[in-house]
Amino acid sequence: MPETSREFLVQAGQKDVWNVISNPLRLSKCIPGCEKVTVLDEAQSLWKVKLSVGIVTRAIEARVKVTGKTEPSELNLQLNEKNGDFNAEFFIELLKENETKTRVKFKANIESSGSFAWVVNRIISTQMDKFVSDFVNRLQEATASPASS
Repeated sequence: MPETSREFLVQAGQKDVWNVISNPLRLSKCIPGCEKVTVLDEAQSLWKVKLSVGIVTRAIEARVKVTGKTEPSELNLQLNEKNGDFNAEFFIELLKENETKTRVKFKANIESSGSFAWVVNRIISTQMDKFVSDFVNRLQEATASPASS
């Protein structure tokens, strides 16, 4: 099971970052390749995301479930792809640096199978820094704009 972790600083208060990551519709705008999110209830949503490595692209449809939540500092998510080729657990911790800065600690445990395993392993080994950088930039933008969803 590939595991990855990253830590980064967001130029926004902890509550502002929490308001984005704890709302699936707002969070989806931060995820590179996310095409659609359908909220089922307070703890579950359906996601459609397109992942790419070079010329290889794979669209996944997955159920995302909140498995742990401590406002405004921790969010744990479980992702199960519809076909069973991709499953992941995500752990997000928000640490208040000061009133306008939040340290985000991100950890993911990822399982993949079949031909999709190669794509996932390549993303983790070669593309994760770019993915996280894109995510951070989008999260920064989302915390700077008022909630529309």
